[in-house]
Amino acid sequence: MIVKFFATKKGGGVSSINYLLDKRTQLGTARILQGNAEITKNLIKAMSQKHKTCMGCLSFEERNISEELKKELMQSFENALLTPAMQGRYNILWVEHTDKGRLELNFIIPKIDLESKKALNPYFHMADKKRIEIWQDLSNLNHNFTNPKDPAKQNTIQGSKKQKELFRDYEALDKLLTAEVMQGNIKSRDHLISLLKAQEIEITRQGKDYISIKLPNSQKAKRFKGGIYDEKFRSLRDIEAIYTRAREQEQAYNQRDDRAILAKYRAELDAHIKRKTEFYDELIKRQAEQSSKRTRGRSFGNAEEFQRLAKQAIERNAGNELRADEIQTHRANNQFYFGNGDNGTTFSNDLQIKADNDSTRTRIMQRNRDLTARARENAEQRSRTLQGFKQSISTTRENERKQQELIRAYREREAKSRTRLRGIEDQFSNEAQQFSQELKSLSVEYGARTFKMRGSINRTRDKLTGIRELISTKFQELADKYTRAIRQHIQKVKERQRQRDRGFSR
Repeated sequence: MIVKFFATKKGGGVSSINYLLDKRTQLGTARILQGNAEITKNLIKAMSQKHKTCMGCLSFEERNISEELKKELMQSFENALLTPAMQGRYNILWVEHTDKGRLELNFIIPKIDLESKKALNPYFHMADKKRIEIWQDLSNLNHNFTNPKDPAKQNTIQGSKKQKELFRDYEALDKLLTAEVMQGNIKSRDHLISLLKAQEIEITRQGKDYISIKLPNSQKAKRFKGGIYDEKFRSLRDIEAIYTRAREQEQAYNQRDDRAILAKYRAELDAHIKRKTEFYDELIKRQAEQSSKRTRGRSFGNAEEFQRLAKQAIERNAGNELRADEIQTHRANNQFYFGNGDNGTTFSNDLQIKADNDSTRTRIMQRNRDLTARARENAEQRSRTLQGFKQSISTTRENERKQQELIRAYREREAKSRTRLRGIEDQFSNEAQQFSQELKSLSVEYGARTFKMRGSINRTRDKLTGIRELISTKFQELADKYTRAIRQHIQKVKERQRQRDRGFSR
């Protein structure tokens, strides 16, 4: 089993759920194990940030495992990824896939804290990779799953196998290079690299135990690791040492102390989960303090600001009135005469002072009205925000309640299915026992019949043997009889011939 996290170029969205629950659902190779797809979709649609989902899977080489073990692994993985401190603060959807001939447990987590409504990143590669790798190794060893770190499982060609025809070309190249090395035509790794470059095959990277090769019709390079691609391959004599070292590593892996390694993995995983829990506790505490400060600011900040500005306006108004009285007293007798002849007009500064005072009072009153209107708008805005926040909390709690009801109903259906399955298993077991008994009786009967047939066959064989011997004896007697008769006849013929010869001689 291996844990994979999928990259989301555009931040993820509802399309991820649509991909997991596509036509494979009707074919019976995809089904929901935990969570509610509609609730997760609505939660993702309501999010405003760009990066919305964390998506990955637990991929098994095994075709299937028990339902109890699936649930245990899913809960254990959630505790390792998000720690028990975050239980109830996140939404997750688990979907099973079996269309590839092996088991995949896919998961989608919206990147949001359901309580604080803040962004939540479940997996940060640099910080969480080690913890997830330890959980993967512990689960593989504890449940005897196939481990990708097993030396016997190491593949020479590493990378995606989705482009099957292209991957076959890389496999053919690997077989060709290995055959050339075994025949002694390639002397070292440097010689191998130079031959590839001479054939216009690009070498994109060289490591201690690998080289990355890019064929002309390939967009990305494939990594060829171990064996003849190791930098220790400097001559043909080094090949045996490289493969011997690989066999020793495989043997050491198979002879390791599983109990000691399990204890080590558990201790390391507990330490990592503890540190992650402390991080989440501190994060939750900090978010709560910030939320509390913002709440107090929204409740009292605008009123205090209004009182301060109103006090300043009153003080400025009183100062303006005092200065206006002083100016009026000082300029009471100061009049200017402008005129031409008898039609002159006299203007007093009293009118200007009164106009200034009226303008000041108007501005102060307008400022007070603006502040009052602004305070009223802020209060209404705060009320709408609080109302929306309460509605969001209420909707989230309602969704969580529905989710819990769905989970409860699913568990009840699962319990009924398990009971029905046990009944079917018991019935099948009884029928199997009955069939076994019938098979045994048939076997005994068949054995008896076989014994009788063998006796009959043996008797028939004995009769045939006696007949064969009798025929052989009679045939031999006939042969001897005819042989004697033929010999007598030949002797008679010879005797007549001799008598004839004597008669001619006379």
